[in-house]
Amino acid sequence: MLKYTLKNIMRVPFASIVLFLIVTFLFTGFMVTFSVARSAKQNMEDVRIEMGGRVNLEVDMESFINELIKYQEGSTTTQPSMKRLEWSQIEYILRSEYVQDYNVTIEGAGKSPIKHVTLESTEESNENNPDFRLIGDTRLEYNSDFYYKEKYLVEGRGYTEEEVENKAQVAILDRRLADLNQLKIGDVIEFTSVEGVDMNLEIIGIYEDTIEDTGAIPVSYMVRANAIYVPYTTAMESRGDASYKDLITETAFFLKDPLKIEEFKNKLYRTTIQFKGYLLNADDSIYEKKVLPLIFTRLMIQQPAIIISIIGFALSVIFILFASFGRKKTAAALKVMGYREKRIFGMLFTDIALIVVFSFVLSLILSFIFIQPVAENVILSTRNTVDNTIAKLIQNAAENTYMGGGILDSLDVEPIYEISAGLKPSAALIALCMVLALSVLQFGMCRWAIHTGDPMIIKNNHE
Repeated sequence: MLKYTLKNIMRVPFASIVLFLIVTFLFTGFMVTFSVARSAKQNMEDVRIEMGGRVNLEVDMESFINELIKYQEGSTTTQPSMKRLEWSQIEYILRSEYVQDYNVTIEGAGKSPIKHVTLESTEESNENNPDFRLIGDTRLEYNSDFYYKEKYLVEGRGYTEEEVENKAQVAILDRRLADLNQLKIGDVIEFTSVEGVDMNLEIIGIYEDTIEDTGAIPVSYMVRANAIYVPYTTAMESRGDASYKDLITETAFFLKDPLKIEEFKNKLYRTTIQFKGYLLNADDSIYEKKVLPLIFTRLMIQQPAIIISIIGFALSVIFILFASFGRKKTAAALKVMGYREKRIFGMLFTDIALIVVFSFVLSLILSFIFIQPVAENVILSTRNTVDNTIAKLIQNAAENTYMGGGILDSLDVEPIYEISAGLKPSAALIALCMVLALSVLQFGMCRWAIHTGDPMIIKNNHE
């Protein structure tokens, strides 16, 4: 059988080679492009997982400023009011099945007998200006400064859950502030909030800052080294009985699965709780800038994957159909020679089936070799497109949006021009399904040739 199959292939070498090349190109092209597209998506998911599942609930300052401009220009008669983060929103979101933990940040200000860090642009301290900023959090590591590694502990510890619940008067100080006042872990500093609440804060931790103050900073409590971190309940107590006692500065939610961020956000936006004037921001601008080359890579490679698979599969089907008409006479001739249908089927089926199987095996080997180089070349080819896109986004952000957020927050973030690609099992499985589909077609056409091949035609022609 194998001997006859090889003879049948060699009988029409040009057609056999053409079919072999078409099918090999089909399988290789499809597996390479599909795997690169899937790898780009996987790399994007890896970036999101690495960034973590933090979602910040923020006041939509951009919308507020736009509404304020419209009011000032007379486009609307309704004066916009500044939104504030509400505890009802936090309690509602915490009931979500996506949320694992959360953080609430509350800020205050005050004075202390200890010296504060000053800059050349800082005004001299007076009774009207506080010297220190008091920042309270549920957990120190969840504060945005520490979460994004702008600040980190070098001595001591953060506050515990019990200290938060019990409104413990404990504090974490900047290294420069501690050195300026020769303070160490265990020392107690006096602090009086602007609302007149006196506190004795025990130092339990000292941190260092990776960012230097820039520009003219007129008042001392805005100097980064003058930030004192305490439990959020302690910061709330420092406000005394002020009407804004429960005013929240920042809220962050931490999801169990970072890949569910968009699903979590969309579900919340569809709820009855009012989110107009608020944003759920998962460092979206930073993430988008990082993965922009991966996004373009995926878009560039998906269309060729579809085109290659359709054209290659169509040509293979046409070839098999066209070749089957010649097999009709072959089947009839073999019947005249006395071959049984089972043997005739084997002779007709195995040649093309063998070509398709060998093509698939070779395509697997070629795909392993070419996927990573193709992925690297495609992602590097997106550099100009990425740079132009980012430049336009930054220009639009500078002209039309609130300067505190959006794409401007990601200026220091570099797009990722690295990609890890490999043959995806799903790509090989789909290619294998194509093999089976072509084999089934070949099977059907062979059966058709056997049943429609009339031996009498051969006899008549011979006579």
